[in-house]
Amino acid sequence: ERLPEFTANDINGVEITHKNFVGKKTLIIFWSRTCPHCLIMKDEIKAWEAEKSPDDPNVIIISEGDSDAHLEIGFKSPVILDEDRELSTKLGMINTPSAILVNENGVIITETGIGSKNIWALAGRRITN
Repeated sequence: ERLPEFTANDINGVEITHKNFVGKKTLIIFWSRTCPHCLIMKDEIKAWEAEKSPDDPNVIIISEGDSDAHLEIGFKSPVILDEDRELSTKLGMINTPSAILVNENGVIITETGIGSKNIWALAGRRITN
């Protein structure tokens, strides 16, 4: 299924659209600062950002809440705030943490992965806790 058309600004004010997903695989993570499982995953995301190779998928995080609080976390990946969960719902992500993988043609190529281990499996990374 092709990624639905959308336009949103990330917490740095950068416009992101469905067109940003063309040309590189991207892991879209639905995450929340109020979810205890997500907070545990925060360090995993930061480790991914620090260690990923050029062949690894990009990451975009969809969350909700305060921009400043998300900026303090210091994710390198773009963070889109989706307060009414409209975009998340279009992508089939209802629970946190969850994710989908989009291929370089902007097509969703996985079902929704729920939980840290399943999310990283979508990206081909094994996490051991």
